[in-house]
Amino acid sequence: MPADSDLQELAEFFSEHREEITRRWVEAVRTDPAITTSTRLPHEQLMDHLPLVFEDFADTLRQRPAPRERSAEHAQAHGEHRWWQGFEFGELVRETRILRRIISVEYLSTYAEQHPQFTGERRQHAETVVHTFFDRLLTESAKQFVDKTEEERAHYRALFESTAGAYLVLKPDDYTIVSISDAYLAVTFTTREQLSGHRLFDIFPELPLSRVEGGMDTLLASLERVKAELCADAIAVHSYPMELPEAEGGGTEERYWSTINSPVFAPGGELAFIMHRVEDVTPFVRAEQEEGREAEGFELLEGRSAHLEAEIVRRTQELLRTNQQLRQSQERFKLAVTIAQMGTFEIDLRTDAVVVNEQARAIYGWSAGEPLTFSRVQAQFYPEDRAKVMAAVSVALDPAEDLDEFDVEQRIVRTDGVVRWIRVRARAFFEGTGAKRRPTQCMGTFLDITERKEHESALLESEARFRQLADSIPQLAWMARPDGWLFWYNQRWYEFTGATPEQMEGWGWQRVHDEKELPRIIESWTAALASEEPWEDTFPLRCHDGEFRVHLSRAMPFRDSAGKVVLWFGTNTDITELVQAEEAANAANRAKDHFIAVLSHELRTPLTPVLASIMDLHAREDLPPPVSEAVELIRRNVELEARLIDDLLDVTRITKGKLRMDRQVVSLHSVLKDALRICATDVSRKHIAATLELGAANPHVEGDGPRLLQAFWNLLQNAVKFTPAEGEITIRTRGEGERVTVEIEDNGIGIEAMALPRIFDAFGQADDSISRRFGGLGLGLALSKALVEAHGGTIEVSSRGRDQGTVFRIELQTTSATPEASGIAPAPAAAPGNPLRILLVEDHDDTRRTLHRLIERWGHSVADAATVQQALQLAVEKKFDLLVSDLGLPDGHGNDLMRELRASSGMVGIAVSGFGTEDDKARSREAGFHAHLSKPIGTQKLKGVIEELAATLPQGLN
Repeated sequence: MPADSDLQELAEFFSEHREEITRRWVEAVRTDPAITTSTRLPHEQLMDHLPLVFEDFADTLRQRPAPRERSAEHAQAHGEHRWWQGFEFGELVRETRILRRIISVEYLSTYAEQHPQFTGERRQHAETVVHTFFDRLLTESAKQFVDKTEEERAHYRALFESTAGAYLVLKPDDYTIVSISDAYLAVTFTTREQLSGHRLFDIFPELPLSRVEGGMDTLLASLERVKAELCADAIAVHSYPMELPEAEGGGTEERYWSTINSPVFAPGGELAFIMHRVEDVTPFVRAEQEEGREAEGFELLEGRSAHLEAEIVRRTQELLRTNQQLRQSQERFKLAVTIAQMGTFEIDLRTDAVVVNEQARAIYGWSAGEPLTFSRVQAQFYPEDRAKVMAAVSVALDPAEDLDEFDVEQRIVRTDGVVRWIRVRARAFFEGTGAKRRPTQCMGTFLDITERKEHESALLESEARFRQLADSIPQLAWMARPDGWLFWYNQRWYEFTGATPEQMEGWGWQRVHDEKELPRIIESWTAALASEEPWEDTFPLRCHDGEFRVHLSRAMPFRDSAGKVVLWFGTNTDITELVQAEEAANAANRAKDHFIAVLSHELRTPLTPVLASIMDLHAREDLPPPVSEAVELIRRNVELEARLIDDLLDVTRITKGKLRMDRQVVSLHSVLKDALRICATDVSRKHIAATLELGAANPHVEGDGPRLLQAFWNLLQNAVKFTPAEGEITIRTRGEGERVTVEIEDNGIGIEAMALPRIFDAFGQADDSISRRFGGLGLGLALSKALVEAHGGTIEVSSRGRDQGTVFRIELQTTSATPEASGIAPAPAAAPGNPLRILLVEDHDDTRRTLHRLIERWGHSVADAATVQQALQLAVEKKFDLLVSDLGLPDGHGNDLMRELRASSGMVGIAVSGFGTEDDKARSREAGFHAHLSKPIGTQKLKGVIEELAATLPQGLN
């Protein structure tokens, strides 16, 4: 046996040649084709624990106390570091064999050459010590390497299952599910046993995605694109309901998702798997995890090193495939994490050291290679969030707690001072059991969610602003689900109704409605929900004090990007005062219309006998010239008075939209000639030079001839009125495309610029002096403007100022001419008929006597009455052919009299009344009157209607 001194000397020899042996070992490892990983490592990392190995080897030779335990720890550390550096298992064995060969063969032989006595048993014993040391080095490092491989498998499972997202890992050939995240199981309410190993479309023939039209085809097309193009493919954000289990309350719940399918590649570049990820926050993909089995323990072999080495390689051979697959999984996971821009971390709770990926460093702002500790990381937690985060971490690290995971959202302060939001999900790992159970590591992921938080913050601020705005508006406001269930009211609703949120939720709003109105309101609201169209209604709502106030209610549907209604927003505006004001205004208008009608009647009635008598006198040819001129003067002024009354009524009709128009093709040239003919007496009396310049090639328009005549007569009458004696008036027309322009120009008093904007206002004139000087109500121009615009035309006025004359310009749309187009069609002459028996009913004595005398002069038999009862009594006593009756009678209405006489004897009638509105005429026609003549009536018009009827009635005095 060799003395201890031999081993001591041998230890000194190896220590002296340590650097030389190291260089020799590095060169051999670098150039060995079986250790390719070494070429990617810098010198310091390649050396790794080699200095410690030399110290342990020297201590073993020196037989110092307890070197075995320490060398075992160093060997295990060496195996673990080689694992972290990416060494393959065969590379670890290979580098150990190189070091063994250099020491046991090359340098041990050199030592023997230098020490001749180092032979035989002494050398054999030294070689045994050397080989035993390297056997132990290889055994411990290999065992730690394999254990780390299995540990990595568990760790990556933890990372795989703790990431924030729901996903599946699919085989690309038939879409078989090979791995499932816990989040996916949670959102689909399934188990891993139900999914793992089955094809995607067999397990989920009715995926939630398929609820969208063409959803399954869309998913299949996306997966096929991933296979064809070898790149990620996203499906547009969509919504679908999830079926809830009974434990969750059953039914369905609507959710929104974005889906992305991503390829996962093998080391050789071929497609290995497809990540199918469904996420509602940030798209990311997951790495696949393949199931493996625990490594079998190693038994230390005794004997020669070659035998031990072969046994270790043999017994770990079956782990090599698993190790290779695991490293491929690691690469795929790293790729997935990079795509998802996710940070990963691992905390060694025994040393406080932290290992992170590049994305984690980018999120925190750490430089590459900067050493990290958990204490350093905590220092960058946002101060207000630190306590919350550490409380969650403490619970996960507590051995007494069953929960070993935590999921928190927190703020961090980057190294550049910028505050960011991250979501952290992690799991703690323990060693030991029972009272000896203690945490050793914590692994997890984190994702930058700053953008999402900013959106959430903006949404909360927007919601707060909305609520503040909704509570500050004067309207009552509310929101409803698509099915009409109201779920929100603003504060003013509760203040107005005095109700509580619990009372108003859903369809509780019905309690503040008038029960008589409620069925109609429900019907209109449900109809709007069905049609998804805006809703509007007016109804009373009961205030907290019991008073009902009228509200205008409106609701608008809000839709998502697919056009589906997601909610309704409605308001109720209190319009009680407006309704009351409108009712008051309507009452005032009705009172005004009634007043005007009564006034018109009262003004017209006295004019009727005057006009009738004057026209009768005017028809006589034996009157002396002075008397004839006086009669003409009276006739003209009575007709002017009647025209003023007609203008007043026409303005009222136009204001109420009740002006009737009988449209036909009319020649403006004929209308203008007729208007000038009507004004001829006044033109001649003032010696005005009136000129017609009718240059329009097509003067035909579609309109009501009498109304157009009324409009142009008013304009001409206005020109004559304000043009001095011996002045000039020019009426010209010209064609401009499909429109005709009429200009009426005078050289009269003109209009000042400040008066032009209100010249067409009813009851308005340029100034009060005009009214005092020229008289008039100021209705003519307003009426002309309304009539022109009723025909779709325009009218405008211009003047260079006082005493500079005025030009009225009218434009109308032209139409094709017809042979019969003209101005005012003359009434057809009635053929003389049989004398009639006429019942005349009129309560105004002068009018009754005048009409009686005139009708008898026309050859008819007349009996008159002042009341309805007198007329009915006469109808019983005598037989009549025709009724000529006033409408407003002391004891009844002429319309009622007409109905009764028509029913009893078939009598026809002519209404003669001071009530001349369109409604009055319509009611008289409905009662049975053949014609309605407004007072003051022209005798020739009444005579013409009577003769028309006399020619058609079979009965008479003959």
